[in-house]
Amino acid sequence: MDTFNWNSRTVRNCVYINIVLIFIVIAYIAVTSYLDIHELKTGKFEAISIVDGTSGYRYELSSEDKSMVREMLENNSYSRTIGIFPSGGWSYKLEGVVDDNERQMIVKYNSIEYRGRLYRLSEPLDFYDLFDNKAADDLAQVESTNVSENSTEAFLMKWDLKVDGSPIEFNATVPEDWTVELGQYPEGLYWGLANVFSKEAGLDLTRLKGKDVEVQVYALTDGLPGQGESSDYIYKSNLTLLVQEGITVGAWLNFNKSSIGPAVNSKYLEDITGFDFPGWIEQEDYFRMNEKNEDLKYMDPAEVLEVFFAAINTGDTERAISCIGPDRQRDALMMNKKDTELYNPGFGDMNSLVFGIEEAELLSYKYLDYETLEEIEGYEEVGDRKTVELAANVYIVFVFDAFNDPDYTTVRFVIFRKYGNGWKIEGFGTGP
Repeated sequence: MDTFNWNSRTVRNCVYINIVLIFIVIAYIAVTSYLDIHELKTGKFEAISIVDGTSGYRYELSSEDKSMVREMLENNSYSRTIGIFPSGGWSYKLEGVVDDNERQMIVKYNSIEYRGRLYRLSEPLDFYDLFDNKAADDLAQVESTNVSENSTEAFLMKWDLKVDGSPIEFNATVPEDWTVELGQYPEGLYWGLANVFSKEAGLDLTRLKGKDVEVQVYALTDGLPGQGESSDYIYKSNLTLLVQEGITVGAWLNFNKSSIGPAVNSKYLEDITGFDFPGWIEQEDYFRMNEKNEDLKYMDPAEVLEVFFAAINTGDTERAISCIGPDRQRDALMMNKKDTELYNPGFGDMNSLVFGIEEAELLSYKYLDYETLEEIEGYEEVGDRKTVELAANVYIVFVFDAFNDPDYTTVRFVIFRKYGNGWKIEGFGTGP
């Protein structure tokens, strides 16, 4: 049988060929990068398209339309990102900042994306230089970085996310199981909500189940506006990124630092899903009923409160938790958590009503309309209301003595909301 013998000359030739191929690849990358930069430096602006980052509307303009561009940009009194697409295939991302003194839009560009590469400028340049072809000299400072689309820096740039300083960094493990049954700690609820928001950025968190991630939490420079009656106020808020090997694999915002959401495009749960939080909970089948607590489904609010207190008194925390509503349990995930945690690892006396009460008893009560606070004559008159309030005279001993009345007797206003699995406690306060 014939055999093929590799002699030393053949081996040397193969090595030489591989080395030559490697040098050819390196040279090709260097030459194409140089040519790209050269083309960027010498390119002339003829017709361009401007895409409004807020409305998505595309403006077709020529190099003679400087006044129109200036008017379009400077008449807007809020920050925005604008995409610039000249006829030669360039792609500019611009950042607009309002000068409060001049009330003018000062527009700078700080990066150029061209043929799959991201070129960063060491210093932002004035937008109007583009029309006057003054960018050529400044582009000598361009660095070719080949930044991945979802690297942290590119992700922040892509979504126009302005952040302060360096992030808080820590590691976390995404749990395998996101289901939540009645009486359990709702860890899966956190990930379900986060995934709704992260998918708006094209990042599906279900792919991360069971995997370790690096967490980066940034402070948003401009915060986030409130909603509804609070829309005139700005609240300090955060950006949460999940990162693996330098690539962003999950992202969402934290309104007022303690909320899960909105998405990086500022959409809230109802904007994305069409459901408010209670509706989404039932749509996704969270807090599934179990046999032990199935009887809660058929109780009125006063009966649920009595069961809640009895469960605390006997140490049956699972049954007590089963009386607490999804909204209150969502708050428990984020309330008083550490900065180096995505959410609290479990219920405790700092984030849960169940663990904050030592013993309690319902002495008397009356039903109130949630909107008007007018008294309702008994549960039979509650009708089809989905939310009611109970003015409850209670004997209650809190874990923290500062919360206790001298004789441990007080009035608490307890808000109940009706879900598919019964009435649940969503508020427990000192006033209506």
